[in-house]
Amino acid sequence: MANTDSLPEEEFELQSKRRDFIFFQKGAVEKGRKEEKMMIAKRSLEQGLEVQVVVAITGLSVNEVEQLQGSKQKNETN
Repeated sequence: MANTDSLPEEEFELQSKRRDFIFFQKGAVEKGRKEEKMMIAKRSLEQGLEVQVVVAITGLSVNEVEQLQGSKQKNETN
């Protein structure tokens, strides 16, 4: 980040707000991508794909996919 010591207070605050906005947007995009991967994994499991295949497709961890599979199985028994 650039040296902000010599910036007027208004400019410093404006840059801080911009940085915070970009950080927030980046987090929102990452969350959306994760949700999309989880939905793809869930649908893939519903279609009968094996956990390892779903992991390879989505990039999710084995644990994450197995948790989805476990919640799917719990819903089927209820």
